[in-house]
Amino acid sequence: MGFISMLDDAKEGLEEFFKKALPIAEDVTKVAKEVEPFVDIVLPGFATLYNATVAEVYKAEALATAAEEQKGTGTQKMAMALSGIYPSAVAYAAANGIPVPDEAQLTQLVESAVTALKALPSTKKHAA
Repeated sequence: MGFISMLDDAKEGLEEFFKKALPIAEDVTKVAKEVEPFVDIVLPGFATLYNATVAEVYKAEALATAAEEQKGTGTQKMAMALSGIYPSAVAYAAANGIPVPDEAQLTQLVESAVTALKALPSTKKHAA
């Protein structure tokens, strides 16, 4: 079996998501919580915004899977992720005294989360 990214795994395995995702999500949350203080030293509050972005990417993927419409839904999934992270982006900007990121900047943030999830191997065991 070839390389399966974390996002590919989500696409292929979200039928099982509702049965098995909670323990995996808890592990991801544990790792994110461990790293967050170090990221916050350099970029105050950014870890929270990035974690929210990753969560919105997974949510969009899960909704597309539940609707059985994963193919050709990139625009719709991006729109869902953008609307989902907007409140977090507003809070991040307010907390740091910076302008609220515009749609292009938020799109880059979502795309970076997708790229990171595609780059990492799945933590799920797959048959060879």
